[in-house]
Amino acid sequence: MDQIASVTTMEIPPLWVTDEVEQLLLEAAEKTGKSHEEILEFCLEHGIHKILEGLETGESNSEPQNV
Repeated sequence: MDQIASVTTMEIPPLWVTDEVEQLLLEAAEKTGKSHEEILEFCLEHGIHKILEGLETGESNSEPQNV
């Protein structure tokens, strides 16, 4: 994630998450020693790459699902 620091950043409004996501985020922060922001940046970057790769290979389960 050090590479991200050198890139222009975009401000995103407050993010509201479910209780389950909150618990996972807290657990990941505790176990890794990383901040919530670092974990979210990592998840977003890698998750978006997975979605785009899935679209390129035709994997329909890689697309975001409406809840």
